[in-house]
Amino acid sequence: MQSDTADNVLWDRVTSTNSSFSAEVRAAVSRISFQSESAVRPLHKMLELAGNEASRTSKPLLVVVGRSRRMAVESHKQEIQRLVTERGASLASEVSNAFGDVASAFVVAGENTSLVVTQATLS
Repeated sequence: MQSDTADNVLWDRVTSTNSSFSAEVRAAVSRISFQSESAVRPLHKMLELAGNEASRTSKPLLVVVGRSRRMAVESHKQEIQRLVTERGASLASEVSNAFGDVASAFVVAGENTSLVVTQATLS
């Protein structure tokens, strides 16, 4: 719950037009596309959105994802397994442990995407 609240506060701050960030950061953020989506199968939806974006541009796609080690609100393990089956892929457990479920979905999908995986620490 604490992590979810922090995520929402940061999300609101970053996407707000009245952000307290510096002019340079606001200029950089203005070049980033932000959107909120709801889906029954969020990893499938994420891959669909990334694929659509990649097909619309010749520029490389950079995806930034977060990961959580503990106190995760939801697990995507079943959906990852479904992706593995659908794509005829394999995924070592170490990949999910190191990258997290969301980044692992891109690994399973074999998308030509650059990934940045972030993890916050609780202090």
